[in-house]
Amino acid sequence: MRYFVEGAGKIFAILNHKYRKTDDDAVVAMQLRGRARERYEEMKQRGARDSVIFRRLFPRDLPEPGGTPSAKVSIEIKRLNKSQLVHMILEETHLSMPSLPRLSMRDLRKLLLALRKLRDG
Repeated sequence: MRYFVEGAGKIFAILNHKYRKTDDDAVVAMQLRGRARERYEEMKQRGARDSVIFRRLFPRDLPEPGGTPSAKVSIEIKRLNKSQLVHMILEETHLSMPSLPRLSMRDLRKLLLALRKLRDG
């Protein structure tokens, strides 16, 4: 399981690392900047494992899927456009992910289905 990706002088935290089964699964990442990047580099230099670094940088766990109960509506995911998929994913995760719209439609659908499956058990 990968917690971070480094490339082109940038470091990204993989926010959905818990939900990815393979390297082909969609990635929701956030670039480490400023103090977060400094802390990452300090801990990495001291030999800390990626899982420990991730927990220190992101001490709060992702919100549990579900939340408050609401009326359920059946939706054909194939009929949703990209902005609708992004909105639904953001509603499920309660996170700010500016890079999410860059994912392909296929990956967005796959991510939304995986999040719904986790939420519904």
